[in-house]
Amino acid sequence: MKKLIVPFIDTSGAPVEDFTKSLEMSALQRIAYNPWPQYLHEVDAHFAIAHDGDTICLKYVIEEYHVKANASSNGGMHKDSCVEFFIAFDSDRGNYYNLEFNCLGYCKIAYGSRRVSRRNLPLSLVESIPSYGKIDSACVNGRKRFVWEIVLLIPRTVFCYTPLDSLKGKEARANFYKCGDSLHTPHFLAWNNIALPKPDFHAPEFFGKLHFG
Repeated sequence: MKKLIVPFIDTSGAPVEDFTKSLEMSALQRIAYNPWPQYLHEVDAHFAIAHDGDTICLKYVIEEYHVKANASSNGGMHKDSCVEFFIAFDSDRGNYYNLEFNCLGYCKIAYGSRRVSRRNLPLSLVESIPSYGKIDSACVNGRKRFVWEIVLLIPRTVFCYTPLDSLKGKEARANFYKCGDSLHTPHFLAWNNIALPKPDFHAPEFFGKLHFG
């Protein structure tokens, strides 16, 4: 099981740009596992994460040959060029949040114990997450390849079913994903490996551990 310390960044009311710049100096973690190797892919996916007590700052850096973005808030993000963050705090008692973002920053968030027992969060909370992104492209070996980045500022108030006076010192279990169910080459990548026979990210038993420093 992977373990990660989420570093604390003292923003002290500094502009959000300073927070994101500090995050850029954090070590990138690779989303390296392909638990279902029958899905061939040419995707490179990384993330970095930090917090200031009130906000999780999460950055993804993705390279892939196909980009798609059709979904809107609380829609089918997994069908687009999608990154996902699933997290369960110690007080969630078997429940967890799934936060899913397409490359344009549209978001879906739900809460529950398994895939079939989830509650979508209100749009007011889903749309309270600022995002900053860019998409570049270049020709690589005669093919267009996209590099896209997205920075997400997730306030602790998004975790509305969990009493959190601060993120500092909290323990959690989580996984980070990259997928694209409806892309030209569907793929399902994970930070912490998943030992299931077919693609399913709703597998909290395979979450890694996070400690918010």
